[in-house]
Amino acid sequence: MKPIFTAPLLCLSYLVALPSFAYAQEIDQLQAPRSQRTISDKDLEAIAELHAAVESGDFKVIQKCLDAGAPIDGFLGKTSYRVLHKAAREGSIEMVKFLIERGAAVNARAEYGWTPLDMAIKKNRKKVIELLRENGGKTDVDLTDKTSVTWLKMRLNAYEADIGHFPTAKEGGLTALVNTPSFEEDAMMEKWKGPYLKEEKAMTDEWGRRLNYKAGKRDFDLFSSGPDGKPKTKDDEIYSRSFDFLFAPKNK
Repeated sequence: MKPIFTAPLLCLSYLVALPSFAYAQEIDQLQAPRSQRTISDKDLEAIAELHAAVESGDFKVIQKCLDAGAPIDGFLGKTSYRVLHKAAREGSIEMVKFLIERGAAVNARAEYGWTPLDMAIKKNRKKVIELLRENGGKTDVDLTDKTSVTWLKMRLNAYEADIGHFPTAKEGGLTALVNTPSFEEDAMMEKWKGPYLKEEKAMTDEWGRRLNYKAGKRDFDLFSSGPDGKPKTKDDEIYSRSFDFLFAPKNK
């Protein structure tokens, strides 16, 4: 892939714009990245040049851009991939090693929470997987707090992937993630791969109450009733809202 910009000119001119990168460099690599609208056009050009150089395997251009101050963890596009994500995906052991040595965040998260290790695993890049793990690389699942609502939603999605739908009220609702449900069809028993949760704390809100849950065909409602303990009031905290109504037939 041919670089979009002229590397030497861009990276050298970028030296005068170093202060503007301070904001981008403050991004917490384990959290979702900030919108690219907060980054100047010159910053985005430098990040794009770095990404292009990594994609083409041009180590000299990468070195010049990094020496000029381009952030090695600058993300590009809606997927929020960093250069280490791309190198891990392509399976270049030399590139991955080089980027790690230059300080790339090994556990930076991109779209869907994917880390560079997730990308390597999805592409079965065995040598890259080994190298990333040797340097502290973890998957999105590894990094997720097992007592958090995020983990609960991930396990609900795992249940849906196995069974074909989210746990229904008849199956026990959220308890179907912990205890074997009573399925109407025996064949469904073989699909259940639980328990999906070991920490039931993930099913409770900060006041110690079980979260409100209702399964939909394509999604689910999940929320806390808030301090007052009463659902459908102003202090409710919504974690997920079913969008089944978008697919419901319209009344003629």
